[in-house]
Amino acid sequence: MMEKSDGRSLSVVICFPVIVTKSKDGVTEFANYEPREDHCKAACALGKKLKVPVYQFLKEPLIRKFGQEFYDALEATARHIKK
Repeated sequence: MMEKSDGRSLSVVICFPVIVTKSKDGVTEFANYEPREDHCKAACALGKKLKVPVYQFLKEPLIRKFGQEFYDALEATARHIKK
């Protein structure tokens, strides 16, 4: 939880390396992984060392933003691709 300058709390929906954008029609959302070396260096190094895929590392923020059903489908897709 972060705090705004006026004292109100602000929830962080998604982690720094994931950019969430909406399509031009305003209906479809996209989550793109874009590592930012200045902010994500330690997290990227740890993930690489532990061999943890980005989507697993960001499980909680992805579920908060898109829901459990989305995450389950993402995980199933990753397992299918890994075969």
